[in-house]
Amino acid sequence: MAEISRIKKKIREYMEYHGLSEYEFCKRTGIAKGVINSETGISEQNFYRFLEYDPAVSILWLIYDKGDMYGKYSIQGEPSQVSEPEEIYPKNKAKHDNLIHSIDNEISSLIKLSENHLEILKETRKYFTNLKHTSKL
Repeated sequence: MAEISRIKKKIREYMEYHGLSEYEFCKRTGIAKGVINSETGISEQNFYRFLEYDPAVSILWLIYDKGDMYGKYSIQGEPSQVSEPEEIYPKNKAKHDNLIHSIDNEISSLIKLSENHLEILKETRKYFTNLKHTSKL
């Protein structure tokens, strides 16, 4: 039996946090109950239906389980009833693209910072190794 996708687990966590039944959640978001219950992944269209319903949800939390449900990386706005889910992606494409760009930049900065820290640690190890050998003489 396949394991349910991470995003669906997070959506179920969201439903539980907000006290939403499957029926109420599906009614509000426009996502079919079968989608929530299936063990397969979630389509891009349904992913955007969820984000359109509650754009304050953190993308990093939803996709990578990083940070809080309502963290720094969200589309922002008030939860709303989705009436035309097919229009979600074009409507928010610029916001999504900007968010992805911001996340990518932050990840790049963190990688560079980690590389710098690694170099400092290597130099520190080298210094103390040399000091250790010098003190034995």
